[in-house]
Amino acid sequence: MPQSISTGALAWQRLAVVNKHPRDERITFDEATHKYTIDGSRYDISCTGFVHSFFGHFDADDVIRKMMRSPNWKPGGASYEKYKGLTPQGIKDLWASSGAEASGAGTRMHLDIEHYYNASPIGNLAGDAWTANPSTEWDYFMRYEKKWRLEKGFVPFRTEWLVFNDEIRLAGSIDMVYAKPDGTYAIYDWKRSKEIKTENKYQKGLGPLAHLDDCNYWHYSLQLNNYRRLLEKFYGLVVNELALVILHPNNKSFKIVKLNLMDAEVEAMWLHRLEQMNAPVPVVLDLVKETEIVTEVEEAPEPDNGCLIVDD
Repeated sequence: MPQSISTGALAWQRLAVVNKHPRDERITFDEATHKYTIDGSRYDISCTGFVHSFFGHFDADDVIRKMMRSPNWKPGGASYEKYKGLTPQGIKDLWASSGAEASGAGTRMHLDIEHYYNASPIGNLAGDAWTANPSTEWDYFMRYEKKWRLEKGFVPFRTEWLVFNDEIRLAGSIDMVYAKPDGTYAIYDWKRSKEIKTENKYQKGLGPLAHLDDCNYWHYSLQLNNYRRLLEKFYGLVVNELALVILHPNNKSFKIVKLNLMDAEVEAMWLHRLEQMNAPVPVVLDLVKETEIVTEVEEAPEPDNGCLIVDD
């Protein structure tokens, strides 16, 4: 969100005015602390953080150690050539620098798209009036508009929609909600990511998600599925489509990644959250060790729709 604290729709947020929901008045978001407040009570976790709580912490030292011990760590190997000459600390510094740069560019891209759908003046990546000297990402977004969104007849309904579940104190912000021609809705998420990974041979999820690989495809799928259930249970919408729109300058065009509908997993996550809130002591999920998942890798469900790439 562009403002430091959201206390309702701003003048330029046309979709939030036209398609206002009664629950909108109950939620605010503080950009500085990245915290949501509902009815005056600050929530301790967002949908993104909620999903990540079911997966192990990223251990950069362990990942680098395994990478350097792998048979592919030799001249000609992809990882070796990419990080040749760097110490483990140097690799971590490179990752941190790349992450900060990508995060900033991703934030600007989100804001530009939000302004576009709300018919608001814009700058940043899009260029003057969205046409003069556009960025590569913006060019891909406009291709997406013409070749995907308009052809499917999707009508922009809400952007950066703040939503919440007050039963388990969970809140989040949905990038994009479209109204579909058949009266149902679709949730789309903008990603400035180079790659969507659908497997991780070394680590699984925790607790009720132990059957899922710890990778960004499943993280994003679960995040959007939590939003889907929020909208269906508390906002009265029928949502039957979830997708990522990949807009990265290193790709040849935009990419659409369809996501699974995961009702059973979200139900288990919400139940665990409720149990955690009511428990006298915190409920801690145990990490599945690498040696325990070798025989489970082939049992992990594959994406139903995979990655659908749309180019010129």
